[in-house]
Amino acid sequence: MQCARVVLPLSIGLALALVAGKLAESSCLVTGGGAVFWDGAGLAPLALVAVGAVAVAALGTLPLIGRRVNPELIRRD
Repeated sequence: MQCARVVLPLSIGLALALVAGKLAESSCLVTGGGAVFWDGAGLAPLALVAVGAVAVAALGTLPLIGRRVNPELIRRD
């Protein structure tokens, strides 16, 4: 459950960031007065880095599987 709470929002956010970045690139940088096109040259490395970040986040939540985090202990600090 904790893994899903971390991985799902991170995955959605990274996917939206990739799409927004590519849209911004195609609308501002690539168009030099010509036709708008989707340049996919750097998309593969960015997608691999995003998948790696999600994998690291998932691995970071593995020690919490089966444990119950007490919110009172967090608030006390």
